[in-house]
Amino acid sequence: MKFWKILLTNKLTLNKIVCKRSLSVTSLNGYRSLISVKGEDSALFLQNLTTNNIYQLNDQNPAQYAMILNSRGRMMYDTIVYKHPTDNANYLMELDSNCIEQAMKYFRLFRIRKKVDLTIENLSLFSVFNTDKKFLSQNSLITVKDPRCADLGYRVILPKDETLSTNSDLNEYKKFLYQNGVAENGEDFSQANSIPLEYNIEFLNGVSFDKGCYLGQELVAKTHYTGVVRKRIMPIKLVNPTETKFEKESVILNKKTGQTVGKLKNLIQDCGIAMLRLANVDKDAIVLLDDQKNEHSVQVFIPKYWPLDEPILKDLKRF
Repeated sequence: MKFWKILLTNKLTLNKIVCKRSLSVTSLNGYRSLISVKGEDSALFLQNLTTNNIYQLNDQNPAQYAMILNSRGRMMYDTIVYKHPTDNANYLMELDSNCIEQAMKYFRLFRIRKKVDLTIENLSLFSVFNTDKKFLSQNSLITVKDPRCADLGYRVILPKDETLSTNSDLNEYKKFLYQNGVAENGEDFSQANSIPLEYNIEFLNGVSFDKGCYLGQELVAKTHYTGVVRKRIMPIKLVNPTETKFEKESVILNKKTGQTVGKLKNLIQDCGIAMLRLANVDKDAIVLLDDQKNEHSVQVFIPKYWPLDEPILKDLKRF
């Protein structure tokens, strides 16, 4: 009784407790779409096309993050590939809805002499996040932990006529991704120009370095084995929230040295992601420039999923 009296008489406390205990559910319909890759050669087709090892998918590991590159090793699409729960020759690829028709045309270029059918599926997709408890959906086709990192929650795929009750919108979901230092969809990277390792693909379980050849492999392997990744996507947050609108690719400076540290990739409210040159990052001296060249102080964060003992991060000296 005493506990409930405290909740009823202290609205602020109640709000804090509810926020802390409740999970967030966002519909990704219209933002991410699903393509069925089905047929005798479906696994071989995906193995040759994606950065990850499709043969590692199984009932215990039914989803994997990957990227599809061009022949120069630059990013075309980011994807999550799912093993179909009842058909071993069927996979589902989750992709940017805005690029789905373009992606279908691109994939067909590599389907020659392979027994593979590509179909845009009419399914519902949800993200369940802000929870550290196991989530189950009775009517789902697939419920799986986000394969990129544990903090990103769950992906849920349902038949089109089924749904989940949502309590957060797409902006909240994207802000959550940015707080975790994760880019997703073409709005967060420059298609056909971005380098996968700069988008932390290896730390997000999105690449296999021993699977053999795939489209664009040469640049990824060369960059990995030379250990030279000067820039990476990192989470940022405005110290003082503002109504100022920032353009993508806005310049980020180290105000102590005057050096350009990097560029803004996207921002929602006060949280965003930026491509930053690690050697120039000083967490106490970073500012974002608006279109009038005014400086706005920002905090820079190291994503939780980064292995800080990794030699590839040796340039990050001021954290």
